Amino acid sequence: ETYEKAIATQLDAKVKTNKQEVWRQHHIANLLEGVAERSKEVVAVTKDEDGSLKEELEAMKGRNAFGSFYESLRETKEYHLRFPNISAAAGPNLEAMMECKAQFSGPEMFGKYLDLVPFHERSCNLKQLGRTEYVEFLGKFTDLAKVPRGQKTGAYASYVVDLYEYLTNFFARTQPLVDMAEVLAE
Repeated sequence: ETYEKAIATQLDAKVKTNKQEVWRQHHIANLLEGVAERSKEVVAVTKDEDGSLKEELEAMKGRNAFGSFYESLRETKEYHLRFPNISAAAGPNLEAMMECKAQFSGPEMFGKYLDLVPFHERSCNLKQLGRTEYVEFLGKFTDLAKVPRGQKTGAYASYVVDLYEYLTNFFARTQPLVDMAEVLAE
């Protein structure tokens, strides 16, 4: 419930800037990750690999069900009398989960723009692409099919792989709630 309320609060919040929207999506993604971790813990407990759940259920059954209940209640009360300052287990640390771990360079302006200057410089040094102005580069940097197969060297392949990794990483940082595997499959 704590996670649901925190997610609902994030979804209800009005955002005015791109930065706030990216932060909100990261907060929600972190909370969803927390839900998944808690769910795994619950599944592990219900599998009862150590048999403690089965023992506890057996103690609650049968003719002496009330007796075992009151015995357990008495032990719990005694424990709390011996250790009165022990507090109940705290819920999830939502403040830590609200931290946005995505880092953006200055030119990216927290996900508002792509920083393709290093790729423009590299493309100018590749003979397959040649020297171009930055604006011209922006218009054709995704058109990789124009380079003939015979001219695709190791340096060109390295450039394409780095460009692909940068673009997928940028998308993942700006859209943390989108399933990247599904997008790449399309």
